[in-house]
Amino acid sequence: MKYLILLLAIFALISCSTNGNKVSSGAKNEKQIDKADSLLSDLAPEKVKACLSLASMARSAIFNRKKGVSKESLLAALPTKEQINSYPKDMDVQKMMGLTMHEIVNEVYNYQPLKSEIYSSYTAEVCLRKLKNMAVPENFTEAHKELQECEAEETGKKRILCAMAVAGSKP
Repeated sequence: MKYLILLLAIFALISCSTNGNKVSSGAKNEKQIDKADSLLSDLAPEKVKACLSLASMARSAIFNRKKGVSKESLLAALPTKEQINSYPKDMDVQKMMGLTMHEIVNEVYNYQPLKSEIYSSYTAEVCLRKLKNMAVPENFTEAHKELQECEAEETGKKRILCAMAVAGSKP
């Protein structure tokens, strides 16, 4: 558990040192934000927070790959999947985060790089959809192809919405 917390802290620190694009919450986006908020209203705040943390971790994994950090060194900092799977029921959020961190590292290192805003948005949306027992892409290979197409979108907001659509959300 202490390794998971340490890794989260490392990912958070690295994330804070990079500039991430953020969707504006100005008046023109209020309707969309209100709609998103209502979709999250029945989820426990700590679970929503966990999904948003996973987006930061996805950005950090991309950053680390660009800086030449090996996949093995990132995986070595995580508890093993066997350890994570043995977590008790009251640690469901930590279990989900730990297993997803393994997925993030594997996806970031095993596939062609994606823009950080695309992959992190996709990761957070998949997490939220899983929490709501909603459909998510079964195969990252196929999703990756679609996420690469999102890179052609003109604006950051459109790229993010495209990534969320790949995760299963309707625009």
